[in-house]
Amino acid sequence: MNSKSRQEGLYGVLTFRAYETEFGVVIPFVCQQCGKCCREIGVNPAPMDIARISRHLRLDWTEFVRRYVGDIVTCDNGSPGYVLTKQWHPCPFLTRSSTCQIYRMRPGVCRSFPLETDSGDSGIGCPGQKLFLAAKGALRSGRGGDFDTGQGRFPRFDPPDDWIFHSTCFKLRKRGIPEGFIEELVAANGWDVALAAGSLRKCPRRRRLT
Repeated sequence: MNSKSRQEGLYGVLTFRAYETEFGVVIPFVCQQCGKCCREIGVNPAPMDIARISRHLRLDWTEFVRRYVGDIVTCDNGSPGYVLTKQWHPCPFLTRSSTCQIYRMRPGVCRSFPLETDSGDSGIGCPGQKLFLAAKGALRSGRGGDFDTGQGRFPRFDPPDDWIFHSTCFKLRKRGIPEGFIEELVAANGWDVALAAGSLRKCPRRRRLT
């Protein structure tokens, strides 16, 4: 799926009032595919993760556990279980190009990282989080508003009027947010991509956020 058409994933929602009208903006988390989280943070797959990923790879549960998780044991009730002895640190499914071989079936903790994990990005300096927080800061500037995070299908709000729409694009561009991220945000909100492109052409360029 083209990232510009992505309509689900991790996101933040900023809601505020402008001219006595409530306005909402979805800020998507856009992974920069640096691979830091996969290399530097250990992952302990949950039982549901193991079942889902093994089916995806068409591997028998026992074979998957022995290859990627640890030792097979017998539980007190006689059912098979496992003891985790193999650390996913780095993740065995990370490719040399820093992409994930099982992205659509990745563990739950990976789906939540870094917006909804207890320790945020665990101090690794996630560039996707940096970009997300910069966009959040730009949009809250002078507006305030309420903010929350979520995971799954992006929520939908009524389209903004032209002034708020162009103001949103301007705030992001002024803060140095890359156009690629702004396009992702526009698509996540279901806004007019052509209108956004025209708005960006009128906005003064600033030093790109790095």
